[in-house]
Amino acid sequence: MSIISRKGNGANVFESQYREDAPRRRANAHQTVSRFPRETRPRYAVPKSNAFTLYKYGSDALKQKYIFKLVTADYIGAFAITEPDAGSDVMAMSSTAQDEGDHWLLNGSKTWISNADVADVVIYYAYTDKGKGSKGLSAFVIEPKRFNGIKTSVLEKMGSHSSPTGEIFLTNTKVPKENIIRPDLCSKQQFRNH
Repeated sequence: MSIISRKGNGANVFESQYREDAPRRRANAHQTVSRFPRETRPRYAVPKSNAFTLYKYGSDALKQKYIFKLVTADYIGAFAITEPDAGSDVMAMSSTAQDEGDHWLLNGSKTWISNADVADVVIYYAYTDKGKGSKGLSAFVIEPKRFNGIKTSVLEKMGSHSSPTGEIFLTNTKVPKENIIRPDLCSKQQFRNH
């Protein structure tokens, strides 16, 4: 019996995590992936992380639109958190999201992003109100191949060539209003959980 179904909002993909045998199933999946070269692991882990974030925090519309495509590898996912001048200091981000009424206008750049130049779906973190600290930080679903004002570049690395790493640049990128993943969701605790 498959746990992946096109019906509903895609959330049933993760229902197995609450079944009695779920820890064994997850351990088997991770053990299988660990047999392959380490640079292939982000190909498995990143789309699952994107899908799980949408499952846990996204609206029903976002779940319906993206989860199934991420877990079946129809879409490649990426997380965009690290910035050139902030590194992994989440609170030092400078990316912004401005409410324009019927859409969000995003500006900023991210670096060292796995799958940056090949991703169909990116969960992009930006401040809607920097004055509120972590409560002013939100996550957005962007589609680099479909949305305007998005450029990507590839970073040259010494190893891990099968796992592309790059940069994402947003310049006045219009993001649909519904593509915010619960406003004011982000907190230091959430980033520790990823």
